[in-house]
Amino acid sequence: MQALNRDGVAALKKHDISKAKRLFYKAYLIDPNDPFTLNNLGYVAELEGNLDRAQRYYDQAQANTSEAVIDRSTSQDVQGKTVAKIAGHTAEGPLKVNQLNSEALGLLRQDRAPEADVVLEQALKLDANNPFTLNNLGFAKEKEGELEDAIRFYDRAAATGSESWVRETNSSKRVAP
Repeated sequence: MQALNRDGVAALKKHDISKAKRLFYKAYLIDPNDPFTLNNLGYVAELEGNLDRAQRYYDQAQANTSEAVIDRSTSQDVQGKTVAKIAGHTAEGPLKVNQLNSEALGLLRQDRAPEADVVLEQALKLDANNPFTLNNLGFAKEKEGELEDAIRFYDRAAATGSESWVRETNSSKRVAP
C-alpha cells in the first residue's frame, strides 16, 4: 500500500493524474482507512475540480489517524512522528492549504467573498505560490469588485506554470491557474 502511494505521488509529480488516481484507488482497496491514501485521493479529487469529494476524503483522513510511526517521508521533519500527529492535524502544509481552499470555496458558493478572502489569505501565508489559492483569491476579489487585485492574483496563478485544472465555483467552465 505504501509503495502504491509513493508511486502515485511520483505520477502526480509527472502530471499523470490518471495514473496517480489508479494507484491511490488500489491502495484504498487494500486499506480504505489509511489516512495517507485518503489524503492523496482528496488531492486528486481537488485537482479534478470535485471539491465536495475532496473535502470528504480530507475529513476521512483526519478521522482515520493512527499511532503508526512515519518511517519515510518527503519531509524529514515528520519522520519518526505518528500518523495521528501529522495527518489532518498539520499546522501548515498541503493538507492545511487544501482544507483552507475548500473552506473558502464553500464560502464563495454562499456569496460570502469577504470571508473567503480572509481564509484564502491564511492559505497564502502557508504556500505563497499555490495556484489554487491564487486562482481562488482572484475569484474572491472579482466577486468583491476588486478587479485590479483579481487580475493580479489570476496573473500570479498563471505564472506558477501549473498544469493543473480547477473549476470556477459557480460554473462548469474550466480555468487553468
